[in-house]
Amino acid sequence: MKGLWLLPFFAVPAFAQLHWNERQQEFHVIQGSTNLVARYTFTNSGTNDITITSIQSSCSCCTTVSSDKKTYHPSDKGVVTVIFNTAGRIGAQDRTITVSSNDPKEPRAALKLLVKISAPAKIEAAKPPAPLIQMKPASLEWKKGEQKDSKTILLDVTGDKPIHVLSVKSDNAKLVPKLQSLITGQAYSIAVTPTDTATPAKGTLQIETDASEKNWKNISVPVGIVATVKK
Repeated sequence: MKGLWLLPFFAVPAFAQLHWNERQQEFHVIQGSTNLVARYTFTNSGTNDITITSIQSSCSCCTTVSSDKKTYHPSDKGVVTVIFNTAGRIGAQDRTITVSSNDPKEPRAALKLLVKISAPAKIEAAKPPAPLIQMKPASLEWKKGEQKDSKTILLDVTGDKPIHVLSVKSDNAKLVPKLQSLITGQAYSIAVTPTDTATPAKGTLQIETDASEKNWKNISVPVGIVATVKK
């Protein structure tokens, strides 16, 4: 079954003097995290002194440090500290640490370190929401003295749901809009006709829709219609 560790069975000789509280430790870390530290505690449960002669790892990625002494009297407690370097590794890691001592029943005790290193989750930058209505062009202008021909803004609904344009108003009487539905709920045109172009004039269209989203119910950035002076 995915995600389960298959753990080997370690036979412990009867009456071994070094009693390990936990011979196997398991860690789950994210790639790129700092080195992890595993501590294996033990007790000399026998009647004779036990001297640790060496501690070796099956991989150079592990450095080991025993407690502050080599010889443990009966009832003394100790610890073997293992530092695992996660750099450059991914997936399941299985390491063995061998503790050698003068324990007559178990001169070589095997400790297990299991580390599962996962790749960091990818975090994508949040994208701004796509506009529900696209307007082309975003503004209209006539030059002074230009013919009084109408110019058109096209509105396209880009969202999944239809949006109806309910009304279009101009705040300048010299710039007269006319709304036309091209495809109901999907496409509209607004033709704007100036009453004259003899003098400069500025105006803004106010477009009302039935969009459920607040920002598009009354379009937050009105279309600008500008009559400018010839240069």
